[in-house]
Amino acid sequence: MVELTPDELLTTTRAVRRRLDLTRQVERELVAECVAIALQAPNAGNRQKLHFVVVTDAQKRASLANIYRKGSETYFELRRSSLATGTGNPTNYRTEKRVYDSALYLRDHLHEVPVHVIHA
Repeated sequence: MVELTPDELLTTTRAVRRRLDLTRQVERELVAECVAIALQAPNAGNRQKLHFVVVTDAQKRASLANIYRKGSETYFELRRSSLATGTGNPTNYRTEKRVYDSALYLRDHLHEVPVHVIHA
């Protein structure tokens, strides 16, 4: 395991979609700790009306993944077209392609993620 300070973690780990271990169980206590930390985030007017929904049921996670998949169709079509035709920024092509592939991976595997924490 790599030891990172909070600053290193937040400034070097942008996305880990393809590195997730989708077969690993996530302890309820860990989810509760993450939600408790998220509740410390600043918010408008310091009103503290943050709410999170934790979804562990496989059927509900699959339904959420289907909603995400349908909602992301336009994004993926536009990005696919841009990457295929080269109409995007050529200096950022590699980065854009990597982000696209990573987002596509998440779209195709979201139903496998063992816990969904949704800000509501």
